[in-house]
Amino acid sequence: MWSEQFVSAPPEDRSKPTLRPKFGVLITQKEYSMRNMKHRMTSLRTTLLATTLCTLGLFGTAHAQNLLANGSFETGDLTGWGVLNPVQARSDEGTTEGSFAAVYNFGNVFPGGYLFQDLTTIVGQDYTVSFDFGGFGVANTLLLQFQVITDPGGPGEDFLILQNISSTGSVPTTFANSSFDFTATSITTRVGFGDATGFGASQNADPVLDNVSVVSVVVVPEPGTFALVLSALGILGAVIARRRKTA
Repeated sequence: MWSEQFVSAPPEDRSKPTLRPKFGVLITQKEYSMRNMKHRMTSLRTTLLATTLCTLGLFGTAHAQNLLANGSFETGDLTGWGVLNPVQARSDEGTTEGSFAAVYNFGNVFPGGYLFQDLTTIVGQDYTVSFDFGGFGVANTLLLQFQVITDPGGPGEDFLILQNISSTGSVPTTFANSSFDFTATSITTRVGFGDATGFGASQNADPVLDNVSVVSVVVVPEPGTFALVLSALGILGAVIARRRKTA
C-alpha cells in the first residue's frame, strides 16, 4: 500500500524569473502580472463604456413622433382618416394647430359623423392620445365620443377607452385639450372620434376637432436614479485611475 503526502508549496519568490505557460508561450512572472493588470483595466474600461452608453440611452432626448397621419388636417381634407357620415376639414370655425380643423355636421346635414385611424402598435407599449375639442356656434352642449379600440374587426375587439368629451358652442370656438393614456393589447389599435351630440343640440352648433396626436410614452428616470448612475460612473473612473498608478 502506498500513501501520498500533500505538502504546502513554498511562497513564490517574485524576484526570480519564474516561467509560466500562457496560451502555449512561456512568460516570466513579471510579464504574467503585467498582462493580468492590463486585462483587468480593459475589463473596467469596457464596463465604464457600457454603463455610459446605457446612461446616454436612458437620459437622451426622445423625439416623439405622431403615429397619426394628418393629425392637424393640414392637407385641407381628411387624408389618412376613415370617415363615416359628414365631416369636413375647414378653416372657418377655428383651429389650434395650423389653418384647418375637422368640423362635424357642418350646415346641419346629418349628425353622428365619425373619424378614425387604425394604428400599428406594440403589445405592452404605453401610448398617449392628445387632442383639442371645441364647439362653434350657439351655446349648445356638444359631445365628442373618444374611442380607443383594440384589435378592431378581430376576435379580440374591445374598448380600451370610451369617453364622452363635452364643450359649449361659442364664437369664436373655445378649445380644450384632452389627453388619455392606454397600453396596447394588440398589434392594431383604432383611435376614433364620433359626434355624440344628437340632432337637436347640433342645430346651429358644430363640434370641432384639431391637433390630434398619438405618441409612445417615454419613461423618464427619477432624479435619484440619475444621481446613482453618476456615482457609479465616478467610482469606476476612480478605480481605473488608481490601477493606472499602481501598474
